[in-house]
Amino acid sequence: MQKVDRKERASRPWLRRGLLAMALVCAAVLALALIWSLDHPRWMSDLLPSVFPAATDTPAPTATPAPALLADYEPGEAVGVTVTLQSGESWTVLPSADGGCTITWERGTFQMGTNKASWILDALDAIWYAEVLAEDLSALPDDPAAFGLTPPRETVTIGLEDGETVTFRVGGKCETDETAFYYMTLDGDPRLFSLDTDTAMVLGFGAEQLIDLEQLTLHASRMDRIALETAEGRMAWELEGDISDPDAIDRWVLSEPYRYAADGESIASLKTAVSELRLMSEIGEATGERLAAYGLDEPAAVITVHMSAGLTYEGIDWPESEVVITVGTVIDGLQRYVLVNGGVYGMLEPRLRAVLDVNASDTLTRYPVRTALSNIETLTLTDAAGETVWRVTRDEADPDASPQVVVSRGGAEEAMDWSVFSARYNGMLTAQVTGTLPEGYVQGEPHTIWRFATVTGAEHTIALSDYDGNFDAVAVDGEARFYLRKNTLSMEAGE
Repeated sequence: MQKVDRKERASRPWLRRGLLAMALVCAAVLALALIWSLDHPRWMSDLLPSVFPAATDTPAPTATPAPALLADYEPGEAVGVTVTLQSGESWTVLPSADGGCTITWERGTFQMGTNKASWILDALDAIWYAEVLAEDLSALPDDPAAFGLTPPRETVTIGLEDGETVTFRVGGKCETDETAFYYMTLDGDPRLFSLDTDTAMVLGFGAEQLIDLEQLTLHASRMDRIALETAEGRMAWELEGDISDPDAIDRWVLSEPYRYAADGESIASLKTAVSELRLMSEIGEATGERLAAYGLDEPAAVITVHMSAGLTYEGIDWPESEVVITVGTVIDGLQRYVLVNGGVYGMLEPRLRAVLDVNASDTLTRYPVRTALSNIETLTLTDAAGETVWRVTRDEADPDASPQVVVSRGGAEEAMDWSVFSARYNGMLTAQVTGTLPEGYVQGEPHTIWRFATVTGAEHTIALSDYDGNFDAVAVDGEARFYLRKNTLSMEAGE
């Protein structure tokens, strides 16, 4: 690289604070753009380790800790960047007239999203390295190929408005028990540098990750049915009620391969994972050749998401809709091929795994009582002593007034203080099962049945039958999956 004298300018201390540990600010922030400005940075740690395999038997010169600035530019001097990958793929990002950026590669020129463009324009400002490994690469006894530099994994060229270019090359990975880094060189500089692994690895993304794809409409707030079909079978979850119900999250059930009440927190996590699925790259139209080549003719999984009509937080009234995602083979450890709406795309493997790895039994509720205190209208207990009914009446004209409770037992009725009822009922709500019934267990005749009728019109039952001397098998809405200690569910004082 030819050195060009530049005018003296004021120091920019903000640029140096926090960057001494980074290798390439432009590359690092570019990487953020390539991951489409993730709102969930925890996924970065899942993505990075699989981008490139570690180089083996690579020499590791003694590193001299000397973080330093290789080059920096005045705002606006850097007008574009070209990245060439080891595979031969090359793409160029240039500013566009509208203030954004375009990306050009073998498939043509595409507009980038606003966020991605702004990140790249802001990023072309400085180049840093982590450490100097050798003052003269050519003087080392090892061939440059030993450092993964012939050819390099990525060649990055920054173009300046005066026509000058700055090129750096990222090589192989060196990993020891104490540290890990990638080798890097700068054209026109004889030294061998180390580059932090995070920055180096994210440079391996292809052009398709930069294109601003139209994303799937997956609103967690509107989801009312989710199905996952794999080679192991089919699982499905559905909402027993309306998405606008105040207790909607607690009214989900596992509906396939069997029916059982679902845990609200587990369903919330599943809905979030589904809503975060993103298309990262566009492969092309779903031709028969592509479907066969990418494992989509015999898919690894099919995810089906149904959404009710309803408003989202932006105030948009969405119609009823369904999204089907057919999952194929892994592309590069980072992405999988997926089929959506007649097109083949790449989707992040870690985010897909958050859905594909869901186990049906892990989503079942461990709390037998499903009806919230605020929603209970009638509670009925049938056991050897007969039938006891608790009826709750609320004052619609005064919602702040304490509800009235009447207990009917053996033909007699008596009032029950709301504070007593709520305390005992809350004890029922927090009762958890003790363990899982063996596969194929058939529940015997129940000795105790609890029936719950809600304000919103739902009904639930809990049937208890003897499992052994200390535990009862518990069937929630007719399905027995767990057992719990005897006398755990009780509305009597001191039990």
